Parts: sequence; structure tokens; C-alpha cells
Amino acid sequence: MTPITWASAGSHWAFNVDLYLSANAETVSKALKSGVAAAVVYPKSKAPGKGEDSIRIALDGDGVLFNLDAENIFRTHGLDAFDAHERMHADVALPEGPLASFLKKISCLQRQLGDRSHLIKTALITSRGHPAHERVIKTLRSWNVRIDASFFLGGAPKAPIVQAFGANIFFDNQTSHCEAASTVAPTAQVLEPEKMPQKGNAMKMKRGPRAFGLSGLSRCANKTGKPR
Repeated sequence: MTPITWASAGSHWAFNVDLYLSANAETVSKALKSGVAAAVVYPKSKAPGKGEDSIRIALDGDGVLFNLDAENIFRTHGLDAFDAHERMHADVALPEGPLASFLKKISCLQRQLGDRSHLIKTALITSRGHPAHERVIKTLRSWNVRIDASFFLGGAPKAPIVQAFGANIFFDNQTSHCEAASTVAPTAQVLEPEKMPQKGNAMKMKRGPRAFGLSGLSRCANKTGKPR
């Protein structure tokens, strides 16, 4: 895998990066709109712990790995309607979200590592609970991706799980979860369309580290360009 590639603002797509991170919400929005997996990092996130023998990546489900269709049912109609919808569609794969391609390539890399696959650990940390968990499990199986740990919290706080997993980075789409998680681990927010800054109305964040993009995972794609 190619080492970290540093990309100046506005040029991330030129590097064909697999993940673009920045404290600048405007450039992250541009990346997401161009189809690049991207997130806004919290500059004051707690530094990752030491002593782990693996890179640990934790991700939310709806709004991150999956699109917002299901979550919007919960927001509009409530938990009972959401659970009923997910139970009815348990055998229908969830549509891909902004970081689905990134997880697929990480899973491919784990397979390529063989007996060294323990060097990368992934976790799904989601507010979903029973019975909405079933659709998620079946979706990930249909994608042929590996998840080392799955936490269906049923609305319980995520930060303690992020900390217990020892995440080197955690991705979520909701500000409240990101703010809490940033006190225990490096955290990045995947912006929803309505939260993306408009021209002349950019989100203001304190100056953080230079933006960077991770590339070199493209060999995990087949001839059609789709992650295996």
C-alpha cells in the first residue's frame, strides 16, 4: 500500500485518493461531492493510545457506511416506524454511504495481508439495535467485507465503546457523537448534505493539521473498478 499522500486543498481528486481528511469543511464537502470518501477531522481530538499492535478503525453505519435513507425514516417517523421498515427490508442491502468504498478496500487489504491481517482492525459502532441489526449484517455480507467487531448499541453512548476498542480514528455523521468521541479518540465527521457549507457560508473550525489523503488501495479493485 502506498504511504500517506499529502494533498493540497482542492486537489485531492487528482491523486485518486481513497480517503481524504481535513479540518476544512469546505474542501471535505468538495471531496464528498466528487465521490471521494472524506471527513472533517476534529483538530483537538484526543491522541491515539500507544501500545496497540494494529491500526484500529471504527465507523458508524447510517450516514457513513450506508446512506441516510433509513436514518431519515427514524428522524421523520420515529423508532417504531424505523424498526418496522428495517424488519420489512432485512433482505435488501442498504445503499452505500460515503465511506463504503473505503471499508471495502480496507477489507480487501486485510485479505491480502493473510496471516498478518491482525495489523488492521475494524469496528462498526452504531446506534442501531434489535431488530435493525439484521439488515446491517446481511448488507456487509453481501459486500463481502470483514468487520472485526460490531457494536449495536440501541441508542447507548458511543464514546465508551470507541475508547474500549482503542480506535486510532472514529468516523460518524452526527455532531453529538463526534464531540463525545473526540474526547477519547481521534474523530472525523462525515458531513451530511444539509451540513455541507455553502459558498460564502463555510463552517468555521479552529486551524488544524494540514489536509491529507490516503491512496494506494486501488489494487483492491477488479477490472470493473469495483472493490472486491
